Order: sequence, then C-alpha cells, then structure tokens
Amino acid sequence: MNIEQRMEPGRPRRAGGHVIIGLGVMALGVLILVDRNPWIDVRFPGNLWPFVLIVLGLLRLTDTGARPDGKPQRRGAGFWLLFVGCWGLVNEMHLFGLDYGTSWPLMIVGAGLLIVWRAFDDPRGPATDQRREP
Repeated sequence: MNIEQRMEPGRPRRAGGHVIIGLGVMALGVLILVDRNPWIDVRFPGNLWPFVLIVLGLLRLTDTGARPDGKPQRRGAGFWLLFVGCWGLVNEMHLFGLDYGTSWPLMIVGAGLLIVWRAFDDPRGPATDQRREP
C-alpha cells in the first residue's frame, strides 16, 4: 500500500505496531491492578518499571513507519522514553551511587539532549530560508 492509498479518505490506515504496543500497555495495567488488589496475593517487583519505558523507547526508535502525511516519523519520543527508563534503572538499582535525590540533574541533561536530537531529526528535511529578497 503506497502513501497515496493510505491518504485516501475512507481507507483504513495500518497500525500494527501501535496495536501491539497498546495491547502491551493494557496488559501492564492489568498486571499492576492485580498487584494492587488486596484479595489476590500476587506481588510484582516494583523496581522493574524502567524496563517498560526502555522497551517502549526502543520500539519507538525502531519504528520505520511514516506519518499519515507521508513524512518520516520523528524519533524524539523514543529517545526520551529510553533516556527516562535508563535514568530510572540507574536510580532503582543505585548504580554509581545515584538515587532520585542526587541524579535529578541528569533529567535536565536529557532534556537538552532531546532538544539537540530534534534539531537533527527534523522530518521536514534541512532548514531552508523562506524569506524573499526585494
């Protein structure tokens, strides 16, 4: 199916990757609900939540699909999920002696990295000067 066919009104758009991610998020929600329920004795380790963000970030980074307008997808959201997941993992496992109280400046570093990432990951292509000279 080419882009013109996908853009036609009334034609469904394929979103297989999004369906799988959505089902995974729903399953995670059900697992958390079961874990929080007092009348079911099932416990899940609470410090493994960063792995969910890491997997979602990797899926987003490897998504090769195009947006409905035909432009390539930006991957900044995937980078951010991956960064926050790694940051959470470092804090939960107390790697390098870091915890949430001492590592929060890394989030500012990550925000700066995301800004730089988006400058290079512009789906419109290289910036062009649209001004006209008189």
